[in-house]
Amino acid sequence: DCLINTAAYTAVDQAESEEELAQLVNGDSVGQIAKHCKERGAKFIHFSTDFVFDGLLSRPYLEDDRCNPINVYGATKLDGEMQAVAMNSESIIIRTSWVYSVYGKNFLKTMFTLGQDREKLTVVKDQIGSPTSTRTLLKVTSAVIENDVEPGVYHVSDEGVASWYDFAVCIMKLAEL
Repeated sequence: DCLINTAAYTAVDQAESEEELAQLVNGDSVGQIAKHCKERGAKFIHFSTDFVFDGLLSRPYLEDDRCNPINVYGATKLDGEMQAVAMNSESIIIRTSWVYSVYGKNFLKTMFTLGQDREKLTVVKDQIGSPTSTRTLLKVTSAVIENDVEPGVYHVSDEGVASWYDFAVCIMKLAEL
């Protein structure tokens, strides 16, 4: 009845040298999945990213703001969005940012591990975003399915903003490291 696509090529820096692979995973495959969902009458929910924007606005981005990715990762994710809609006008795209969880590979787990292994960490302060829990994404995705939400693009993140440094400090405090 519904396919939720969470798969993505997320190695942002590495995408610059593996553009073809990033395009295949983040762009072309998304269009094909959306097409197959349409053919089978299944709802298609696809996760995308705030990297479709250039980050120059001093306010949160809105769904209808002009996209302007500044790297291969963002460009391939935007292409995936466009292919999904072109192949299946009923697609639901959820853009999110800085996803973290106690599972998988993500900033929270990396900082926790490094915090246990090292006495001092260096983390950048000049990148600002909204860390988003997979629990939030689960709740929103469930609501999208249960409430038969209209096709389109939606932005989902937890409240507030932080730098990577701020996020790391919070992780260390909560982990008592």
